[in-house]
Amino acid sequence: MVLGHESAGIVHQIGDKVKTLKVGDRVAMEPGVPCRRCVRCKDGKYNLCPDMAFAATPPYDGTLARYYTLPEDYCYKLPEGMSLEEGALIEPTAVAVHITRQASVKPGDSVVVFGAGPVGLLCCAVAKAYGAKKIVTVDINEERLKFALKYAATDKFSSARVSAEENAQNLIKECNLGLGADVIIDASGAEPCIQTAIHALRMGGTYVQVSRPTLNSSIIGNVLRRVTRVAWANPTSTFPSWPCAPKSSTSRVLSDTAQATTKLLSTLLLADASR
Repeated sequence: MVLGHESAGIVHQIGDKVKTLKVGDRVAMEPGVPCRRCVRCKDGKYNLCPDMAFAATPPYDGTLARYYTLPEDYCYKLPEGMSLEEGALIEPTAVAVHITRQASVKPGDSVVVFGAGPVGLLCCAVAKAYGAKKIVTVDINEERLKFALKYAATDKFSSARVSAEENAQNLIKECNLGLGADVIIDASGAEPCIQTAIHALRMGGTYVQVSRPTLNSSIIGNVLRRVTRVAWANPTSTFPSWPCAPKSSTSRVLSDTAQATTKLLSTLLLADASR
């Protein structure tokens, strides 16, 4: 199976009905193509389409190939001055924007992001752009935490092998979260993180789950008791909106992200090699 779903490329050939693209155009590629016919698609929430054909998700091959076929309206022409590397990062950036919108992050909020991988880092960056006052990154990998602090987070917390309640209490105390965080985003998918997150959230706070893990009844009960709003973040619905942002700010954010991602991957590879 061919991997890859975060990609950009150069248009090699077009069909006779294509009007907005030409051969040679550099484009960002949206990796999920919906059926366009189901209720979710007709509601305008095509990212929730149950028949989505998503790159690198069986039985569909991914984008790391010499050629890849996409519908015209799922290719987004890159502006001048934006590299293909930056274009490839539009997809994970769109994921982070969608997640942060789901959380309704606003100026002055305290935001905790569980998981300091690429999506977690981008969530920190987008929360910062939305005006969050305190952004806490949580992980068990110290190298990732150090990088997150340099990139966008204001505070870090290393999870310990203790109960979720104790981890949450330590998180709140060490990071000065008062009665708990306003917003918590879980980009880890790990059940211990989800449990800790619910305990670390203030009453009436907002919790967003990036992926859909297996939940047990005790987690659901805690969520219903403590949280005003729970959102499942399926990423692609924000993808088409990125060209609407000012060209200069879009390019700047993506440039910073491209550099940051390269540094992060290099750091993690070196750390793994030293073990």
